[in-house]
Amino acid sequence: MRLTLKIFLLLSAFAGYLYATEEKQRTVFPNSDKNVIIGDTTINKNVDSTEIYYDLIADENADAHYSQNIAGMIVGGALTGIGTFFLVGGLAVGNDNGDDMGESLGNGILGGFMLIFSVPCYLVGIPVLATNTYYYIVHKNHAIKFDKYRESLKLYKQRRESEDSDAVRLMIIPSVNFANASGGLNLLVAF
Repeated sequence: MRLTLKIFLLLSAFAGYLYATEEKQRTVFPNSDKNVIIGDTTINKNVDSTEIYYDLIADENADAHYSQNIAGMIVGGALTGIGTFFLVGGLAVGNDNGDDMGESLGNGILGGFMLIFSVPCYLVGIPVLATNTYYYIVHKNHAIKFDKYRESLKLYKQRRESEDSDAVRLMIIPSVNFANASGGLNLLVAF
């Protein structure tokens, strides 16, 4: 019992050492009571937000590819389909009683081989299909996030350029007054 406990504690300490790298190390700033991750760029107020968008886009781009999962789902589905074919065929041929004993014996042996061949197809096909379907969903969600981050970056750049320009902005806003049964247009001018 003691040896098992010592081995468990040593493995736990080793796993903790592997996890506690400098990238994931936390620290407390003197003027803050919050834990922050070292190297977090949000603490520095001089950082442009486009850098944060670029970091988010790069993180999502790494996991946004899902074509290999589609190929895996095709292979897993094909193996599962082949397994189903041989399972149904084996049951049908195995239960078919022929006219004579030789045909009946041949059908039984052929049905048995078909059933045996269906098992490895299922054992390989179902896990491959299930795993690739799961990772397809995960990678597809990363691709959606990637597209959203790119669109947000584009909108941020447009908004920042419009704020930095010295041009006059005109906004025409329709207005409706239900109390006096009137309507019109309001013109707003921003310098």
